[in-house]
Amino acid sequence: MQTNLLRPAPHLSYQELNQRYQNAASNRQQRYWNLIRLMAHPTKPRSVTEAADAVGFGQRWARQLVHRYNDKGPDGYYDQRKHNSGNDALLTEKQKDELREAIMRGHTEDGSLWTNVTVRDWIEQKTGYRPTSQQTGINYLNGLGFTIQRPRPRHTQAASPQEVKTFKKSSTAVWVSSNGVTRIKLSKSGRRTKRA
Repeated sequence: MQTNLLRPAPHLSYQELNQRYQNAASNRQQRYWNLIRLMAHPTKPRSVTEAADAVGFGQRWARQLVHRYNDKGPDGYYDQRKHNSGNDALLTEKQKDELREAIMRGHTEDGSLWTNVTVRDWIEQKTGYRPTSQQTGINYLNGLGFTIQRPRPRHTQAASPQEVKTFKKSSTAVWVSSNGVTRIKLSKSGRRTKRA
């Protein structure tokens, strides 16, 4: 029993599809047009599965693209992301200024430092909406020109200040004299090696 094969609608001729494929502005756009072009070939049309394999798409995504091409035509086919305006910003410009001023004052109201979590809590307090991601706090900090400042962690087996001082006294010192000649204090561990 023969099933109906999914075929692209004849919105464009094969030559026009070839032109769109060859003049594509990006690799992604070229792959989209190649999918339709391969399926619309006048003498050897490929199935969705074959065309999807040839251009590197999954069969399900290729089917969605062919349906989009059939429904919206060549102008509504390619990239739908330009119509996606994204989510509205959590904070207005006035609220961003308030946040910047609060950070500039120093510590938070409870005395802690500003971190991604405290910024997220501040946003919840002002807007009534709690962002689910801690990344939101980092994004607002960075967007306002701030970075998280933390002291470098100290290794648990790091040398004490006295041990550092002793090491500096016994290590090899390098000096450059006023005439540009380098003098090296000889190591006590062995003879000097040749330099290349």
